[in-house]
Amino acid sequence: MSVSARLLVAGILLLAFTPVQAQFGPLPPVADMEGVTIREVARFSGDYRPVRIARDPVEGKLYVLATRDPDRSGSAPSVIYRLEPDGDGTFTPVALLQDSEFGAPRALGMAFGPDGTLYVVGNEDVGSTHTRFVIQRGRREGESWVWENVATSEPYLLSHTWFDHRASGIIVSPDGSTLLVNSGSRTDHGEMYGGVREEGLTALILKIPANATNLVLPNDRQALKAGGYVYAEGTRNTFDFAYAPNGDLFGLDNAGDRDDSEELNWLREGQHYGFPWRIGTSTTPMQFEGYDPDQDPFVQRDRNTNNLADTGWYFSNDPTYPDPPEGVVFVDPIPNVGPYADSYRDETTGEVVDASETGTTIGTFTAHRSSLGLVFDADSLVAEPMRGGGFMLSFNSADDQMLARMGDTGEDLVFLDFEKVNENYTVSAHLVAHGFVHPIDAVMVENTIYVLEYGSWNDFGDRRAVWAVTLPRYTGTATADGPERVKPELALFPNPAADHALLTYRMPRNGTVQITLLDLLGRVVLQRTQTGQAGRLLLPTRNLSAGVYLLRLESGTFRTSRLLYVVH
Repeated sequence: MSVSARLLVAGILLLAFTPVQAQFGPLPPVADMEGVTIREVARFSGDYRPVRIARDPVEGKLYVLATRDPDRSGSAPSVIYRLEPDGDGTFTPVALLQDSEFGAPRALGMAFGPDGTLYVVGNEDVGSTHTRFVIQRGRREGESWVWENVATSEPYLLSHTWFDHRASGIIVSPDGSTLLVNSGSRTDHGEMYGGVREEGLTALILKIPANATNLVLPNDRQALKAGGYVYAEGTRNTFDFAYAPNGDLFGLDNAGDRDDSEELNWLREGQHYGFPWRIGTSTTPMQFEGYDPDQDPFVQRDRNTNNLADTGWYFSNDPTYPDPPEGVVFVDPIPNVGPYADSYRDETTGEVVDASETGTTIGTFTAHRSSLGLVFDADSLVAEPMRGGGFMLSFNSADDQMLARMGDTGEDLVFLDFEKVNENYTVSAHLVAHGFVHPIDAVMVENTIYVLEYGSWNDFGDRRAVWAVTLPRYTGTATADGPERVKPELALFPNPAADHALLTYRMPRNGTVQITLLDLLGRVVLQRTQTGQAGRLLLPTRNLSAGVYLLRLESGTFRTSRLLYVVH
């Protein structure tokens, strides 16, 4: 189940029982990297759960969008808070706008344009069978706000399952001219509900002029394309995305309930990212004749009986599953070269394996982490080795059965070290901090990441806070030159290589550096040990078979990896 579905379902669960609050509530988050500090700066209470945090680029203040858990009628009103500074680095949330004013109930997305214009994405039910989304635009006039409708979708059919992801993530292009909006899937993996798999308006990223007024978006994929409103297809639920300093757009796509990896995608207009035929780097097995979910190790099973779990009824033999669109080339997600958040389930053995330990990669993160909260060090103000890099959150916790079966704890902040390789990227993931309570969104201001908690609905104590995670600050001259330079202390040239590749590196501190080259079966091809903070090594490749290799550097507790391509 993806994030937008979980936060909607959570309200339904709360109706069934009243959780007993723990005597001492959850522990504060813990930093896992040297020099990182964490401080609580705001706290929310009441019936509304925070879902988005954003910074007004004009006035510099932080805003939080919160939505109330749905009641039995499906009503889920929303409110926008402004975080007013207390003068000591903390903030008081002040309710600024109700959805009766900004016109977007069940709001799941919020973003500012470069001129301070505020955009909100909400969802409203149409009768008991359909939903539609609305996109509203707000401008300040003195102390007041003036709101107008940007776009409203035609109604489309609800599946009435966990997979009604609705419209959520929204981002404004750097020049302020275009809105990109995520409209999530209504299925887990393309199964049938109410005689429909996906609708024209689901499982895609929409492209909408920021200055549009009262635009009506048809529930017809071809009509949307003809109108220029489709940015990308085949995205299951890109709950969050962000522009890197170089202008490239990246999105975090939540996978389904099978143990398929979560995706980090380099989003480009006109591309198809595979859903529902591809999830992560896995091919959806229901599209093939004779599929038997009882023989599928990726489908969740009951811990005691090893039978398909209650959640597994939507995996079945499906002879009518449609063929992939003819002539469409699916874009694979960005490979994660480790060492963190890269566990996967082996298709042969069914065992959970750490990809960086076996010398392989996955696309991109451990299944069921529900990755979101993507931000970049846009001004290169963070010290090495994180300078210029990306960061993400993971919503799910270790008490989630599906995440637990992958051996992952979740609820953390992760550093993403990008490297551009040919026409794609690779990413190396590193744990920064853990112990948040369902972190759901983040915004970065200079070298501080403000992490927003959605909170909990279990009996361990609820907490809905904003945490200031301050990273070590870069002391040189800051320049923002994109994710290709996220890790300037490690480089391979040429790459691809024929006869040799020159490795140059600079580690965070002086010490012993172990350099290991592995093939994709995890076999060690070359291993060297060097001392010093910086160094270089000529890697002979003439006698290696053509293909992809994993180069891994380790120094103390720090580990980073790169892919090396050998051609002849």
